[in-house]
Amino acid sequence: MMKKILLRVGACFLIYILFVAVLIFIDSTIVNNKVPVSMPSMFISNSDDYAFANGTWIIENDSSYLPLQTSTIQCNRFKKECIIATGFVDSSSHRFLSVDLDVLPVIEWTDNHLVYTNEYPICMNYQYTLDWVTKSVTGIRLKKPEMKNKESCKEYKEELRLTLKDGYEVYEDEKEKASPPIIKGLLNLAFFWTKLF
Repeated sequence: MMKKILLRVGACFLIYILFVAVLIFIDSTIVNNKVPVSMPSMFISNSDDYAFANGTWIIENDSSYLPLQTSTIQCNRFKKECIIATGFVDSSSHRFLSVDLDVLPVIEWTDNHLVYTNEYPICMNYQYTLDWVTKSVTGIRLKKPEMKNKESCKEYKEELRLTLKDGYEVYEDEKEKASPPIIKGLLNLAFFWTKLF
């Protein structure tokens, strides 16, 4: 009798382990399909004549159209320009890697910060600040005054604020969002029961 009970308990335990393993496999497959790459950590450094920064742009209090991206910023005081390379994974299929390269003018360079701008987009202007004191990189996007009432620009907000963040933190956040809530709930329940025993 005891042998049968032990066999049943062992079989139930094996089914439980198999169930948890299948959930973990399904969850990691879904997450890896939605978030196939990690992004590098953030850094910012400067000297008298050069400045460098790297990270992932996020939109403050909003979701990003391209969350899987990383930007490298290299600025030269003599040339009064910043070269910005941005690599991103296509948001619709997550199958294509693209790179944008821009050369943008520096409009201010002080002992505490530098400011560069991007006025090429049709509907809006961007202004970015690398701050040596706070070790931060921020940006603001404002709709061009002359384009505010144009039909082609109505879909854009009047103002967006951007922050360059640690790419690895953004990657972890995107993985968390990609995990299906039902599988997350089942795994949490399974681990809760494991702690009880």
